[in-house]
Amino acid sequence: MARNKPRPITYGMAIGLTFGLLVLLALQVLWIAVLVGVGSGLVIGIGLLVNYRNIKGKKGRKP
Repeated sequence: MARNKPRPITYGMAIGLTFGLLVLLALQVLWIAVLVGVGSGLVIGIGLLVNYRNIKGKKGRKP
């Protein structure tokens, strides 16, 4: 009878492991999203600056 009962310790360990893995995955996804956002923002900003300078330099007049 005692062997058939589920152990609360194993349940706690399983729940802790699953929550830990989910938290790690969420942190990884957030970190990747932040890196991608910052990288794309830098690329777009630099591209706009270069384009603005090129247009301003070529035409020689204010937009």
